[in-house]
Amino acid sequence: MTRWILTLLLLSVTGPAPSAAEQLTGGYVACLTEQSLDEAILFAAHKDRRGWTFLLTSGRCIITEPGLQVSVLQRKLFKAQVRYYAADGTSSVDLWTVSENLRR
Repeated sequence: MTRWILTLLLLSVTGPAPSAAEQLTGGYVACLTEQSLDEAILFAAHKDRRGWTFLLTSGRCIITEPGLQVSVLQRKLFKAQVRYYAADGTSSVDLWTVSENLRR
């Protein structure tokens, strides 16, 4: 019983671990915030070039390259939060992208 309580306590403190590394398929949008991703999806659906261009040129969103290794931090119905690590391992960035952009 005590072991079970300690395990639950440890899990509540550490939180969920990121899943195994995955690759991005590329050619999809990835944004710094979930809100920016939602805006990008809306702009694309409405063919709003001005809004789309603003998100890309402001640095809020990018178009991903294929094959980038990421760790999945959380998944939602049609989108996911991922962490991309710099090649030298000294920094990382968390991004939101659509689920279609993930390849296991």
